[in-house]
Amino acid sequence: MAAGCPQEMAQVFCHILAAQPATIAPLELSQQLGLSVLQVDRALEWWAGQGLLVRSEAPAPQAEPVKTAAIGTTARLSRQEVNAIAADSEEVQFLLGECQSVFGRPISPTEANMLVSLHALHGLPVAVILMLVGYCRSVGRCKVGYIERTGIGWLESGIDTVEKADAHIQKLLRSRDAQERVRALFGIHDRVLTKKEEQFCYTWLEEYGFPDEVVKEAFEICVDRKGKVLFSYIHSILKSWYLKGYRTLGEVQAEKRPAAPGNRGKGFAPSFDVAALDQSRTRLPTAKKREGE
Repeated sequence: MAAGCPQEMAQVFCHILAAQPATIAPLELSQQLGLSVLQVDRALEWWAGQGLLVRSEAPAPQAEPVKTAAIGTTARLSRQEVNAIAADSEEVQFLLGECQSVFGRPISPTEANMLVSLHALHGLPVAVILMLVGYCRSVGRCKVGYIERTGIGWLESGIDTVEKADAHIQKLLRSRDAQERVRALFGIHDRVLTKKEEQFCYTWLEEYGFPDEVVKEAFEICVDRKGKVLFSYIHSILKSWYLKGYRTLGEVQAEKRPAAPGNRGKGFAPSFDVAALDQSRTRLPTAKKREGE
């Protein structure tokens, strides 16, 4: 054996001599020996350079990663599988490098496992994972668990392309903006909103398209009548205005103003009772005709 041969190279060669395999699979060998795929590959390359191993000129095509994880689970690949995929896939190497740039630091083995598992095990495309990580970074939620749960949630909702991810992210950002605007209007600074309240905020400002002052008006009506903030009550007010076609504060306030005294109803409203007048006519004495008339 050549002098200065690293220990893992000797370990790989001794295993091959003992097992006498017809072919050598780096991933399987790495799992058997407890080495990374990169270490196994280096060892095989070294022994091939010594003329003791022969690499096939036409290696068997690499199979696509098997996606066995059910949607909604948080299953992950083993460390050896992650190493193997990262060693053989330039796309995954790009993913890990870009995420490292987003985080501004080296990614941990746990983060690498999560990212590669989202792609190879759960089937989320690399481009979509990068958009996912970018969104989580923008909202200050770069923890492994949050990114993983959000990614699996996207898959459950069918968000598996760049176009769908972009549309979803834009909606999420608009929703966060709507929540912050409503919290400011209502003076809510000591608690987070419930999921139902978050949906109300999005409905009022995005789906109904109300400006802030209309939402504020509904808030004040609620507080005056109920003595506290009730999102469901405010929603009933805003929904009724929306169905009536109101969109501005002026239109809302016009509904509360009484009609002008001379303009109630349609057309001219007489100030006397016509029916009573007709009845009185029947009671009037009839003048007698004078002779000769």
